[in-house]
Amino acid sequence: MVTISFLERSFALTDRIFDEVIGEQVAANRLMERGNLAEFRGKTDPASFRQAYQHMVRSLKAMDTALKDYDALVEFLDKDPGLPIFTKTLERLLAEAGPMERITRRPGARYSDLGVSVPGHAKSSPEIFKDLASVLRAQQEDLKALRQLTEETNRRFQDVLPLTEKGEFVRSMLSGRWAFGDRYEEMVEARSTFSHFYTRSCMVSIQAVMQVYPAGFSFLERR
Repeated sequence: MVTISFLERSFALTDRIFDEVIGEQVAANRLMERGNLAEFRGKTDPASFRQAYQHMVRSLKAMDTALKDYDALVEFLDKDPGLPIFTKTLERLLAEAGPMERITRRPGARYSDLGVSVPGHAKSSPEIFKDLASVLRAQQEDLKALRQLTEETNRRFQDVLPLTEKGEFVRSMLSGRWAFGDRYEEMVEARSTFSHFYTRSCMVSIQAVMQVYPAGFSFLERR
């Protein structure tokens, strides 16, 4: 039987990742764009940059909560591994899916020099996942990598906030003299990689559920 409690927790995790972790970063980006436009017009808008920083802080806090959510989900699976037919089907589908793109760091890379696509930043994992727990642990591992990048980005963001008071943020970023620009671009690319990996691996799980249906859904028959 499908464990509704597990589904409820996994849905809540998805909401947290896309609404809070990623959503807060997207909101920060919009505010930075507003601040940039003000400087392009010869004005200053430090308030938008400060608000952007607060969104980044909230994203970091949401990651801490999401990482705990992963622990709870894996612990749940340890106690209730689910239907054997689902486990077997998922293992087959994961093998068919093959390697999935994962986050990897490239120390010392200057993203402003290398362009949008940085070879070696995202790689296909050689690991072929066997079950739902291994998928969750891999997602958690990549979220930890994204968290580290976000924390580094936030520290660099603090360094450049004083520049926004003088309307010097854009010029400083374009000059490449501050580390914030490189860290932010690296974080954005890692976020894109994580989002793609999360979505793709979740879709495989959904496919497994659909293939074993109606197994585990007997409670729907009474309606």
